[in-house]
Order: sequence, then structure tokens, then C-alpha cells
Amino acid sequence: MKYLKFIFRALWDVISPSFPLIFWVMLILIMSTDFEAVDFLPNDYCNLTDVKYTATLHDNPNGKANVEIVEYLTFDVHAALASDPFKELWRELPEEIVDGLIVTYDVESVTQILDDGTEIPYEETSKMYWEDYDYTPHSTMRWHHSAGSGQYPDNDESLLIYIPWTYREKLTFKIVYSMNNAALKYNDCSELYLALYSGNTITKLNSYSAQILIPNDLMPSTYYAYTFGTAKSRFPFTESDSINPRISYIFN
Repeated sequence: MKYLKFIFRALWDVISPSFPLIFWVMLILIMSTDFEAVDFLPNDYCNLTDVKYTATLHDNPNGKANVEIVEYLTFDVHAALASDPFKELWRELPEEIVDGLIVTYDVESVTQILDDGTEIPYEETSKMYWEDYDYTPHSTMRWHHSAGSGQYPDNDESLLIYIPWTYREKLTFKIVYSMNNAALKYNDCSELYLALYSGNTITKLNSYSAQILIPNDLMPSTYYAYTFGTAKSRFPFTESDSINPRISYIFN
């Protein structure tokens, strides 16, 4: 009742001759609203909370080195209303142009991982759902890789996952994709740059673990590894050449 008293006191300060009409309209609206069901709408969110990331470097014959990435993503889905559930998830694929080379992505698969370990493969769809009529119970368990046209609503490259309509639940997915032109080759050196996570939602993460795997035949005898963080300029990592028998493991 403190919340309602605050509203009435605010209205009293701007009272007008039409007060009786305004009062009864407001009172009817407030009495007809189920505040417990609405959950005050700020509780309507879908956050990516946990990430397990593995990247393996490959060297293609055409010189365009790519990285195969396997991610386990956990989303905390929390809709305010059971009548308005979440119907899609998305994973941003950061775009970048360095020395004339464009970073692009190829998505291979999307699989939902249930609590008991059961894997449910999702089907690829060539259509990006956007209108309300696109979202039907039959359009779920699919994924779409948007290359990004640069025009609304398909602005940026991203992965869209069309989930069974979810009210409140934690969902885990395994996604496999490649990042093309990940390594830049110069006359005297090569550089591999990976953006492990980007976006303002980094504050929603509960955990993030990552490893970068470089095959022995691609591992240079001399190398330098650097990390750059958002909250801190650097964050620690470990190196090992024995965790994987045929792969040099440089980041964890």
C-alpha cells in the first residue's frame, strides 16, 4: 500500500477540477492490475550468465587462417509475464576489419543441452524471424545465422536461436562456429586476436572460462601472449604444452 499512497500523493500535488474523473479512472486501473503477476516489468530479462569457450587455430591453404570455436552458453530466461514468454536468444558475433581483412563467421551447429545431458540438435532456418506472425510454436528449435546486411533490422552479424516459448528457466546451448581471418600474417610475424566476449552485458556474467588451442605444427618457437580486460587492463592466464598431447594449450 505504500506504493499506492505514493501515487495518490503525487497526484494530489497536481490536482485539477477534473480530479473526480481522474481519480476514479486511476483507481479502476490500479484495482484491475495484478501486481504480483506483472512483477513490475523490470524483472523481464534474459541474460547470458555462463560461458565455456574453446578455440582451435587452423591454417587454411589459401592463407586465411581461421579459428574453430565451441561454446557452451547458459541463459537465465526470466519473463515478467507467463503470457508473454521469451521466444528467441541471440549471440553477438563481433565484426571487425583489420588491415583490409574482414572478420566473418560460419555457424556449423546449435544444440540444446538438457540438465540430464541429453542433446537436442536445432535445425537451421534461412529466415530471420522478425514479425509477430513469424513466432509460432512450430517455428521453435531452429537457429539462424545473420551475416548482417547493415540495414535495419538485420544490422549486425549474429546468431539467433528460436527457443520453445520460455517463461522462467535456465537454458544451455552448445554452438559450434568458425571465425575467418582470425590471424593476420606479416613478413616477420603473425598475430591472432580473439574477442572472447564483448558487449555491455558483461556485468551479467557469473562465470567465464576459455582455452585457446594451437596445434604443435603451428606453434611458433617464440611468441608473446597478452590479455586485455574490460574492468581490468590485464587478467591472468596459464600456459601448458602437455594438457593436450598434440596441441599446445596457451590460454586458460
